Amino acid sequence: MNYKKLQHLSDIRGIYKNDGSDNENFLNSDKISKIISSFIFWLTEKNYLPVSSLSIVIGNDTRKTSEEIKNIVINTLSVLECNIFDCGIIPTPALQYYIIDENQNIDAGIMITASHLPEEYNGFKFFTKKGSIEIDDLSNIIEKAVSITINKSKNNPKLSKVNIFDSYKNRIANYLKNKINDHSNFEKPLTGLKIIVDASNGTASFFPQLLNDLGADASNSYNIENSNLNLLSNSFNEIALKSLKDKLLKNNAHLGIIFDADMDKAFFVNPGEPEISGNCLVAVVSAIILEEYPKSTIVTDSITSDAITEFIHNSKGFHHRFKRGYRRIINEAKRLNKDNIDCMVAIETSGHSAFYENNFIDDAAFLASKLIVKLAQNKNSNLNIFQKYTQGLILPKINKEYRLKINAPNYDKESAKIMITVKNFCENVPGWKVNLNNFEGVRISANKYFGDGWMHIRLSLHEQCLVIHTESNSENGLKMLISRIYKLLSKFNTIDTSPLTN
Repeated sequence: MNYKKLQHLSDIRGIYKNDGSDNENFLNSDKISKIISSFIFWLTEKNYLPVSSLSIVIGNDTRKTSEEIKNIVINTLSVLECNIFDCGIIPTPALQYYIIDENQNIDAGIMITASHLPEEYNGFKFFTKKGSIEIDDLSNIIEKAVSITINKSKNNPKLSKVNIFDSYKNRIANYLKNKINDHSNFEKPLTGLKIIVDASNGTASFFPQLLNDLGADASNSYNIENSNLNLLSNSFNEIALKSLKDKLLKNNAHLGIIFDADMDKAFFVNPGEPEISGNCLVAVVSAIILEEYPKSTIVTDSITSDAITEFIHNSKGFHHRFKRGYRRIINEAKRLNKDNIDCMVAIETSGHSAFYENNFIDDAAFLASKLIVKLAQNKNSNLNIFQKYTQGLILPKINKEYRLKINAPNYDKESAKIMITVKNFCENVPGWKVNLNNFEGVRISANKYFGDGWMHIRLSLHEQCLVIHTESNSENGLKMLISRIYKLLSKFNTIDTSPLTN
């Protein structure tokens, strides 16, 4: 059995079961030990260091299985004689700050989390001083893990407990105080603001108290028990967003924030329109960045709307649409800066973001702070500050996502054939224009007579399926886009096109 299905780009994610049952989507103690060992051996090859001299910091989210998994990790690292630093329940970005801190002699970090996935899942994010490890490196680690023989002998662990939580909280608080810079109330710059946080019972559970300490009223926040993840509070979940919006209006609050389990992404709601998620979140962040850094380049994922490109252009910035995956857009932003192209942010419609001024760490608390600063600076104004930052953004009226399963014994070969066929087809459809400046899949723009919008077709990052994103200014336009691609895809007996017929 290979472990390939446990890799989700830069992360390891699977259903944790240690009851003897197994399949390709399960994590158990044996797989965990092998994957952790493979990661450590990879580190020694990279750093030319003996295993026994490596210092590894471990953190975890609030899932019920995280402590049990951490014990497996600690036992594995003990057998390898690594120096182990356990920082307990911690947001993923806090772990990253600790690793890159030059004052800390840490070689790498392991975060135990499955991000926004349901509680039965768990997994790992691996970090070095350069950030999360590259996708190809993780593939190599996964591939080699299968053949590793686990040594069951036990050593006394070289284990230390470390508190990195306080420095992380102080970092956020100091950023807010210094950025808002309210000379009349420097220590309580959020006085007068009502903010509601849905912490998902995850690692963001401390955030409401931090806001209260800075003068805000965050007393109506919820899901902050720091246990039993609230599955509705997946930041993709419309039910969670509606629940937060209702609570916001009921309590006459200024801003609502939903964090995921390990606090590396967030969505927002405000009293008016628009909802600050997806494309609108990208627009708000772009506008804030271009206000602070005019003519900057904004890196986004591949499924951002054409309206975002126009919005960024009208805001005197440049839009660089890249691939899906937070590690990919962060790497692309860093590459642009090395090429002397000013890029201050990389942001996904999923709620992941990383800022140049924050070492390009994927940190939802920093993202929230950027929005809270603007809210605090304009709290005496009657205008809806987020309407100001989306002024001029006109998104298409209808947007849909379709996921079509690909059932083929040789998935890689079949999916490559599908994408070549799709590209050749789209290049010859009247009224469609294939976007050449595209790094993932096939993206087309359709004129008002042949769809009045755009469509993006790509292979899923995590599943064996074809993903289609569409936007149009009319129901009829959407049908026109989908009906054309349906006629093509229905010729493949390996593709389940039923979502399109519905």
